Amino acid sequence: MALTVALLSGGCVRSLRSDRAAHHEARLREAKPHAAPSPSPMVVVVTERGLSAIDPVNRRELWRSPLQPAGHLAADRTAVYVPSLGPALIALDRETGRILWRSDVPAEALVGVAASEGLIVVTATGNSGSSQGSIVGLAASDGHHLWRRRVGRSPGIPAIAADLVAVPLGRQLVGLRRGLGREVARMDLTPDEPWERAQWAQGSLAVASNRTWRRLDGEPNPAPFVADEARLHYDPAASDPGHDDAERGRWLPVRAAGVDAVLQLRRAVVGLATRADRTAVQWLHVAPEGAEFVAVSGDAERVTLVSETGSMIQLQTVDGAVTWTWRRTQPTAGALFVGSVGALGEPVADESSPAGTIVGQDNAMRALFADRDPRLDPLRQLVLRQTASAPAHGEAAAAERDPVLAQGPQHGTRDDDSPPRNAPADETEAAVRLWCERGDPRDIEALLDLVRIHHGDALAFSESPPLVEATLCLRRHDTAQAELLDMAREPWSAPRFIDLVTRDPGPDDD
Repeated sequence: MALTVALLSGGCVRSLRSDRAAHHEARLREAKPHAAPSPSPMVVVVTERGLSAIDPVNRRELWRSPLQPAGHLAADRTAVYVPSLGPALIALDRETGRILWRSDVPAEALVGVAASEGLIVVTATGNSGSSQGSIVGLAASDGHHLWRRRVGRSPGIPAIAADLVAVPLGRQLVGLRRGLGREVARMDLTPDEPWERAQWAQGSLAVASNRTWRRLDGEPNPAPFVADEARLHYDPAASDPGHDDAERGRWLPVRAAGVDAVLQLRRAVVGLATRADRTAVQWLHVAPEGAEFVAVSGDAERVTLVSETGSMIQLQTVDGAVTWTWRRTQPTAGALFVGSVGALGEPVADESSPAGTIVGQDNAMRALFADRDPRLDPLRQLVLRQTASAPAHGEAAAAERDPVLAQGPQHGTRDDDSPPRNAPADETEAAVRLWCERGDPRDIEALLDLVRIHHGDALAFSESPPLVEATLCLRRHDTAQAELLDMAREPWSAPRFIDLVTRDPGPDDD
């Protein structure tokens, strides 16, 4: 039976200062998630007809609901929580999809929802024309309001720990007592930028913005994929639906041999080795053209994805190999992974695989560079920058020429000492040639950016086929000639670069 809960039912409204000094920061750094058994795996997908709960293990639909979410879903062991217009929060029975209750929230719109062991926390923006927001604690049993805190700005997406609730508030993270919503801790965050989300990453609290993510017990991590056209949503917990077109990017910290993070950006998925000043591509998977991934869940063993077509695929985290596929034809705008998705199969290549799926470095690299979608430019730039100084296949190992990278990340996200594998520099050379032949101004500008970055690196220009190819390509495009000559006059330019720019064209140049 649905239950509509009044504004102040069961709770009280108090204000929370937005400019209070930090205090009791250790409570946030040492916070741990509530220990609870993980529910059986389920994927709730968002379709044009509403919600559909899928059992990926047995490949069957569990239930349907006509509800259309107005924000990101959340779930616990007993229910799925759906933000709705009003705004309101609606609880659906996890097993049947039946509506358990509805709770109205006094606000303009819901920002985020978190659920854990009897408590639901909702963050919301203020009413129209107001810069204020609110944080509301609700009882998972019936949705009645336990407490509410007004804040002077819109709060971020919350996370619930065993003993407190963590909520980003501008450039601070605030800790509230679970039962009463009273402030018990506050932490200043660096770098100095608005943080949008609190979430769990490998057992510790993490915060995320559009530019970076960081665990509270570690240093900020680099995020080299910032672009207005491809706004990334960093999701350390890997359990967030992607139905917002502006958020079709995910950054997932993992602990796999040689892979520290998985990036999902539009139709591409990449295994990455990261450190404070460098990010290396370990493997690349590209979905069929026209089909993007809308949700991803990942850990050290496997990465599971849902595409716009409703199809699901599972990859090995360590190398990107496909281990399971389920082809479905149900247009899907987003999805929420409930519970831990375990191994769904062994390495396969059967007829159920989505047509056109490309995995592995060779074809995937060409597919990435052949795609004209500008929202993939950040990933293409990363690949080009990485392979600018990487050896082609068959040459000396990258670790021997790059001992810094061979040490792996320096921020403690990987336990093993395995060096990153060789980058596919030969495939990137072919991709650079493709860009050059296409001659699109965006492509030429991207190649010019690559050369700008590395023209002073003697090692890079001596041993990088992609850089040589990019420089020769730019010589054939008049718009880049003047800048190439200017760069070659700089005293720190590498001799190989100067030679490529200033010598007379030869038969190998065209």
